Amino acid sequence: MPPAPLKPATAAGQPAAPRAAPAAMPRRPAGPLAGAAAAVPTPAENQFRIPVRELVLAWFEARGYRASVAFADARPIELILQHRKDQERNYAFVVERAFVTSERASSLLAHARASGLPRLLIAAEGGTEEDLPKRVQRLGIRLFDEPGIRAQLGRIDIRVAAKIIAVARGRALARRTAAAAHSQQLLRRGNPLPAAKL
Repeated sequence: MPPAPLKPATAAGQPAAPRAAPAAMPRRPAGPLAGAAAAVPTPAENQFRIPVRELVLAWFEARGYRASVAFADARPIELILQHRKDQERNYAFVVERAFVTSERASSLLAHARASGLPRLLIAAEGGTEEDLPKRVQRLGIRLFDEPGIRAQLGRIDIRVAAKIIAVARGRALARRTAAAAHSQQLLRRGNPLPAAKL
């Protein structure tokens, strides 16, 4: 059966009446941002594209979160983001390669809650519906695609944004180098390469 539609909780804990969702529209890359945002490097200005995963993780770590690896049976939850002061603000962290719809966000939230984590953070590498990040935030879901996380970086001090981007870029380079080394080892052993994740 398809997952139930997203429903905000009322003060009494009962689900409110469902609201009709607007038509799904892909989020297009944002145009140049004013002020400090203009100084935030775009993918074209980098030597390679920094994944949304790394930008989101670096952003949340700068806000006081620390990541720990989730149990294998919690997949697709990859990490648990723990707030250093408030455990009620912990997130289940998921990376989505495909386009994220409201139905997919609903399914992931249900899975996170079943795993004991009422809040969910999604890095949408494949993009998402245009207004979905705003619609789901009140449900305990933070959803970022590339325009969304870069808009966040464009609103903070340019020096802080530059540090966050530098951390994300360094981690992305390290992951890419490790993946290339692993592929070379497989080739030397005569093992087939694993299928690429899209």
